[in-house]
Amino acid sequence: MPQPHCLLRLFFLVSAALALASTAGAQTFAGHDDFSGGNAKWPYSFRSPPLTVGTNGSFNFTGSVVEFTKGPGRGSQILGWDGDGIAGNTASRTPASFTTSWVAEITPTLRHRPDAGTFAAVGFEVAIAPNAYTEITLQRFTDGVLRIFTETNSATTGIARVAVAEDADVRLRLAWDAPARIITAAYSLDGGASYATLRTVPITEWNVQPTSGFQFELVGYSTSPGAVGPGQIQIDNFSVTTAPADFSRLANVSVRNLTAEGARTLIVGFSVDGPGTRPLVIRTVSETLGRVFGVPNVLTDVDATLFTGSNRISTSTGLAAGSSVAFQRVGAFPLDATTTDAALVAQLTAGSYTVHAIPATGATRREGNALIEVYEDGVRGTQLVNLSARTELGAEPLIVGFVVAGNAKSRVLIRAVGPGLTAFNLTGLVADPRIDLIGMSDGQTIAQNDDWGTNAAAVTSASTASGAFALTAGSRDAALVVDLDPGAYTVRVQNSSNASGIVLAELFQVPQ
Repeated sequence: MPQPHCLLRLFFLVSAALALASTAGAQTFAGHDDFSGGNAKWPYSFRSPPLTVGTNGSFNFTGSVVEFTKGPGRGSQILGWDGDGIAGNTASRTPASFTTSWVAEITPTLRHRPDAGTFAAVGFEVAIAPNAYTEITLQRFTDGVLRIFTETNSATTGIARVAVAEDADVRLRLAWDAPARIITAAYSLDGGASYATLRTVPITEWNVQPTSGFQFELVGYSTSPGAVGPGQIQIDNFSVTTAPADFSRLANVSVRNLTAEGARTLIVGFSVDGPGTRPLVIRTVSETLGRVFGVPNVLTDVDATLFTGSNRISTSTGLAAGSSVAFQRVGAFPLDATTTDAALVAQLTAGSYTVHAIPATGATRREGNALIEVYEDGVRGTQLVNLSARTELGAEPLIVGFVVAGNAKSRVLIRAVGPGLTAFNLTGLVADPRIDLIGMSDGQTIAQNDDWGTNAAAVTSASTASGAFALTAGSRDAALVVDLDPGAYTVRVQNSSNASGIVLAELFQVPQ
């Protein structure tokens, strides 16, 4: 906001234990605003609607108007209720809210903009300290424009806003992804059916104590210098719920093979699915493969280009700003600041995309080994659902890596298609591809396949469920359907005859 950040705290502990300990019924607390008036405190009163605890352990304000009264003087009003019912107590600010993923949502209505001043706002905020906060609000300016506004003290992200229609069904959301340590501010204009991300904030950008926990605040804000009476702001619903248990998913996919120019460029396709956006870290690595890992025949300089269909989204000729922090966040091996490899961080909605590993302009070597990697950056939002790589396969195997994340098994379909590409009018195909699936924890081979017909029923069912094109009955394409525990895996695709040819390697998470 144009004003300093709001300070009087509404504490919620996002745990079932506190939810069960909460008491229902209307309560009134006295308080004050203490950020912009110095010692001049502006009194307010807060009459909470009935507090109900749902079976999912959520806090809900439902069907009631939240009213506040602000005395003379410019300033913010925080509508506060302590988690334990004791005004001013900070006991609920504990590390438990750091280790549990949660989603906080609010349905606000700005009933009346201030008679004087710049704007009025209602929303909510999550904070650890005055210098570590993210808030999202619905603001009505004196020009009549309604805006969704999010602000943080993050070093790399400032203010973001979007204008909305006066009659929009606005819902605001802050979500904490505990494993990835990311806060996402999002909004819905369709009654919560879908959410659009306005900003993501890695907690690593906050200057906080490692033992700190979160504070939640309902925010009622007015720049009016005069008194603002009851009925100015309505909050139809506010809830903090524990996020669903970590779900099984593909958290990281990668392909390593030769890349060159034109038709011989290494291209990796992937799809994301679900509501909202998926933050992804995308890398094309070659120089580091040779210098650090001893891989022979690498490119001296490689670029990364991201496409959706034929539309280029972005190109990276080096490491994007903030990449090193992102690499640590997703568990990727580090890239030296002087490397000629490339990386980008993208916010993608559901759809299909391709990444091209291209020899950079002026690179002395025009063909060499390269690695394309795609990492999820946080578990909320859309998710990776498949990967594909079409390339020329020679004596060296095509290496596909992936990570299954979550707390349950994931069913995965793996295919190596050569003869099956004849239906797409392609020639020079691998006649008999073979698949080996290897667990990275112990280096042991988990499963192998040469001809998919040996398990035709399972492959056909998984292909249909995943939306993969059908394989020709009796073809010598290879495929596996396996249920895998969370962990890292490698797929090795080879030509049984060691002859060169085009092959399509595919990886799908099978819906169950």
